[in-house]
Amino acid sequence: MSHIVKAQTEITDLRIIKLTCGRLGIGYTERITVEFYDSRATGTAVYLKNWRYPIVIDQQTGQVSYDNFGGSWGNIRKLEEFKQTYVEVALEELLSLSGYHIAEATTNARGERILQIVEIGGVA
Repeated sequence: MSHIVKAQTEITDLRIIKLTCGRLGIGYTERITVEFYDSRATGTAVYLKNWRYPIVIDQQTGQVSYDNFGGSWGNIRKLEEFKQTYVEVALEELLSLSGYHIAEATTNARGERILQIVEIGGVA
């Protein structure tokens, strides 16, 4: 049986941020104020690959601040990849508590993630 879920991502869990950064091989700094070109933001800084400035996550609101100058200072796909990976890591944590896991994860032509979730010990 297939179900389609669409979700808006609020990034608030520092432990999941750390796990996501580890999975993507990128760095982060907790509790920092980042000076962008013409503004600033305070929170957890995440250093996306090939971005001039880090993204800054306000864990109280889940809001992500960034300055990529319309793509010139960073490819927005890297931010989307971070968000997708964050959701997958958080979902894996929740599923494991319920006796399930992600058996397979693929990306379709539109860049959407397709996850096959099965009961632990079950067959995909």
